[in-house]
Amino acid sequence: MDKEPNVRIAYADDDELVREGVISLLTGLGGISVAILAIHGRDLIEQLERAAVLPEVIMLDISMEEMDGFETIMVIKDQWPEVKVLVLTGHDNDILAIRMISLGANGYLLKAVVPRK
Repeated sequence: MDKEPNVRIAYADDDELVREGVISLLTGLGGISVAILAIHGRDLIEQLERAAVLPEVIMLDISMEEMDGFETIMVIKDQWPEVKVLVLTGHDNDILAIRMISLGANGYLLKAVVPRK
């Protein structure tokens, strides 16, 4: 039997309840593992720098107390341009979405989105 494909992700969000809920949802889907779980952008960058293997996808919030999503994505795209970045935020704002996409985000999702089964 072939091993199920596994996508490694990193996730940074300063809201613990949201972090745990998103991780539970994603890992419950199967084929996804959490390589890095960070409480803010600086924590994420420090863990990426120490990682033996980079995640394929980084998910991050915009509003984080220490190093927000804008600062974080600039560092990520400068140091690891091949890594995909998905913004998961509560900010339903076209200007913020355009700014994140222009900084290199590969997608912009709202936390209010309800997953379909």
